Amino acid sequence: MILLSALIIGNPTLEFDEIDSTNDQATRLLNNDNSISDGTVIFAHHQTKGRGQFDAKWLTNKAENLTMSIILKPSQLHIKKQFYLTIISSLSVISLLRSYGMTALIKWPNDIYVAKNKIAGILIQNSIAGHDIQSSIVGIGLNVNQQTFHPSVPNPTSILLETAIKQDLSAIRRQLCTHFEAYYTDLINDHSDTLMSQYLDSLYQRNKVATYQKQDGTTFNGMIKYVDDAGLLHLEVEDSSIQSFTLKEIRFL
Repeated sequence: MILLSALIIGNPTLEFDEIDSTNDQATRLLNNDNSISDGTVIFAHHQTKGRGQFDAKWLTNKAENLTMSIILKPSQLHIKKQFYLTIISSLSVISLLRSYGMTALIKWPNDIYVAKNKIAGILIQNSIAGHDIQSSIVGIGLNVNQQTFHPSVPNPTSILLETAIKQDLSAIRRQLCTHFEAYYTDLINDHSDTLMSQYLDSLYQRNKVATYQKQDGTTFNGMIKYVDDAGLLHLEVEDSSIQSFTLKEIRFL
């Protein structure tokens, strides 16, 4: 089914009852048709092979959650700015959740938390041409109406669990497209400083002492200070120095 809207994001929307992965479908579309428009959304009621960061499985119940991918073709967005796609995607989701009264925060780089529970995840795949991003696929998984989760899913929550109100998935999708479009417009208009400021203000555990684990298994106490344009996390550690980490180098405990 093809759904149209007045927005760039979600115009058109390709809706599937069941699919392997919305990101995989977006990849196939881009590989087979260069004319796929900026803002095309792939929306599935069920994914059989949904995934998150580092190929982790994204397990959700059929027709209870929002699983979608947005195809972007950001005109002349330099690869040095690619982390801003993570920023606008994260801000879009927390903006939507806050409109429902939830105190949503971003667990670096792009997991979305309500209190200490994960409600959404984002997976971004970029295609680079020269120094610019030719296309980007933003996969978003948002727990909406699910109340019980697979035992392997750590600390999950959903909009229904947080608000006690069941939501219409298509309405949630349209609202998310509206929020995403606002932030995407800011990115295209090069409002980078404003976007980064909003992202930092919404970071989970920022300016709070917490325990982290390095790749070698050692733990340390640190305080999130900021994230740079490349997406590196900068922590003030126990000797008051500032150290930076990539996603693979550190784990939240």
